[in-house]
Amino acid sequence: MTNFLKNQNILADLIFNTTGIDIKRVENSNNFFTKEFERIQSHHQYNYETYWDHLIYTNYFLSQFQKIKFFNTKDFNQYLNKLSIDNINLRGEKFEILTYARLIDNKISFSKPKENPDFKIDFNNDTIYVECGTRQTDKTGYYIESLVDSILKKDELGKKQGYSNQNTALHIEITKTFFNSLKDENPLTNDTLIDILHTTIAKVSFGAVVFITTFYSKENGIVYGNPLVQYNNDVNKNIIKFHEIIFNLKSLQATPVFKKFM
Repeated sequence: MTNFLKNQNILADLIFNTTGIDIKRVENSNNFFTKEFERIQSHHQYNYETYWDHLIYTNYFLSQFQKIKFFNTKDFNQYLNKLSIDNINLRGEKFEILTYARLIDNKISFSKPKENPDFKIDFNNDTIYVECGTRQTDKTGYYIESLVDSILKKDELGKKQGYSNQNTALHIEITKTFFNSLKDENPLTNDTLIDILHTTIAKVSFGAVVFITTFYSKENGIVYGNPLVQYNNDVNKNIIKFHEIIFNLKSLQATPVFKKFM
């Protein structure tokens, strides 16, 4: 058996063991996980590097999704149902799932409110909140404006619904935007992202805004999460302490979130 077939069989088994979805059955042909599997197969034919990256990230996502399955069956099934709906914001749901798993890993006490924000955190005898968002664009020359726009629109919605304040941290996943920008003449860098956060934070009411990118190290086969954080002057100090724990900020290094699976 070739390595390709071996990897595909491992992935198909992982999808079934995590979700109960048999991607080989016709009735599951339009399911999100079946489509992910097919996309990975197509990458193998045309771009091996993209294939390998996509395979690693999908295994990473499934490993995190499994944690919710064992932690809270009701929440797991709700996410699974959402991932089966056409035209839903799949990247947003996936990022929320990864955030949920990060909270589990760090033994944070939390709940999911019926309305926004996404997570209510019981921390240090206090209550703080996390609202999740994503911004994915491949529009050349629009990367900075797109990220600023994502923060301001979230703030506008948060003000209408009453959660954009010093007790809430806005976490925005920007991995695809970041890597798409690398093809541009002026790609995004950590310094650029920090400048965006620094200039935009004063325009919003959130206690903190975080950009999160996820990347795979080909040197050691580990997936890392790289958060960049900016705080408002009136931020609830427990948000800072909370971030220090879940992002391992004191180490000043990207945090390993998924060890090599093969």
